[in-house]
Amino acid sequence: MKNKFERLNKNEKKKAIEEFSNSNESNANIVSRIKRLRVIGIIGVIYSIGMFILDFLKEMEIFDIGFNHFDNLILNYLIDACLLIFCAFFVIKANMILKEQVNKYLIGKKK
Repeated sequence: MKNKFERLNKNEKKKAIEEFSNSNESNANIVSRIKRLRVIGIIGVIYSIGMFILDFLKEMEIFDIGFNHFDNLILNYLIDACLLIFCAFFVIKANMILKEQVNKYLIGKKK
């Protein structure tokens, strides 16, 4: 079942997040931290995908730029996979937390 926040259209969601952020200082702090966590997660996902590509190119002996410090390519792939999984988890969880907090605010405001 959808909650109150999920029923809103795109513009109303943006307004609800902005209203939540402007309601008090702690809510503004929550929104800024969640945005920062999303940005860091997206950068981590892009970095891990880039390192996957560079590891693959090194394995095929096409291109070696020197970023790979380990000679064991399986270890490189494991590190890249862990980074990708954790950063994707951070982005997904940050979105879920923001939705939950704004939904609580909208329900509390209605009462």
